[in-house]
Amino acid sequence: MEVGNAFDSQSQVLNIVDAKLLNYAFHLLMDSYGKGGDPNQAEAVLNVMQEAGFNPGPLQYTGVVNAYLKNNDYGQAIEKLLSMKNEGYEPNYMLWTSLVGAASHCEEIGDAITLLRALADVGFSIPLR
Repeated sequence: MEVGNAFDSQSQVLNIVDAKLLNYAFHLLMDSYGKGGDPNQAEAVLNVMQEAGFNPGPLQYTGVVNAYLKNNDYGQAIEKLLSMKNEGYEPNYMLWTSLVGAASHCEEIGDAITLLRALADVGFSIPLR
């Protein structure tokens, strides 16, 4: 093996490791801002992630949705859910649980029904009457 080829391989491995660490850091930030209820920061991390060439998935979107839900901003949470769906990502059970949990804590029954209908609109089977 030539030294130049070994060095190139090492650089590729380091780039992969750096990308995985950066992706993990993005995930931690999204989770933190989501649990902390800071939708502006969660959205900012999502935007930086996309600008850096990373493709956010359901976990990252869940962080943003959770931040909106913690602020009782159900409209924005639903918009982010629909954005995720439009980008080809399917909501996972964590997102489903977040929306159902938020619906159960709504002070207005109309808000709870809106959240549950949004889930039904993106493919979850929820019997609503």
